[in-house]
Amino acid sequence: MTGENIIWARSAWAGSQRYPTHWGGDSDSQEMGMAATLRGGLSFGLSGFTFWSHDIGGFTTKPTEDAYRAGCPLGC
Repeated sequence: MTGENIIWARSAWAGSQRYPTHWGGDSDSQEMGMAATLRGGLSFGLSGFTFWSHDIGGFTTKPTEDAYRAGCPLGC
């Protein structure tokens, strides 16, 4: 045990807010996947979570240049 309170999980449960960082899981590489990631992150924030992250540019396929450019500011 290192004493760090980080959990890499694709889902959460009541009380998971005590862990500072969560990951949004494997998202689709297209614009619709990024929109779904944004909706999930906003919902996560409204549920009391401080920080969340995602795969910039998606995970499932190679992203288009436009999707990657739009995903970079979302991931920072």
